This record gives sequence, structure tokens and C-alpha cells, in this order.
Amino acid sequence: SNFLEKFIELFVEEKINSHITKNQFKIKFSEWCKENKHRELSDTSLGLEMRKLGYEGSIKNFDWMNDGKGGTGRIWLDIKWKE
Repeated sequence: SNFLEKFIELFVEEKINSHITKNQFKIKFSEWCKENKHRELSDTSLGLEMRKLGYEGSIKNFDWMNDGKGGTGRIWLDIKWKE
């Protein structure tokens, strides 16, 4: 879907060893879709489209999750939000 590529072009840059959580990505993308009158993608479709574009998903441990007990979150690798 071209509007995913447009979103990435506007808000995301590639950076080795950086990441964006899939949850954060989905929230920001969904808001942008609403504002721009695009239909939102399901998590599954979004994942498939991201992989088609060459982005790789992974899992990372975060200390702050679960009230500081820590936990794992799903991430997109080697990308960050543009400043």
C-alpha cells in the first residue's frame, strides 16, 4: 500500500541499532491514516506490508514494562522516528 510507504517517508528514518515498538508504530500510523482518510490496516496486514518493504521485526526486553518488572515487546528493527 502506497500510503504506508508515504508514512514511512514522512516520519521514519533508517538507523542501525535503533528500533520502534510495533505498538507505537501502529498507533502513530493509525492516527495518520485517520487524518488522511486512508483505511487503517490490521496488525496482520501492517506486518506483511512492512516485511514486503524489507523491514524486520524482532522482540526486545524492556525494563519499564509491567510496572518495572520488565517484559518483552515486539519491535521493528533499525528504524527510528525522524526528529
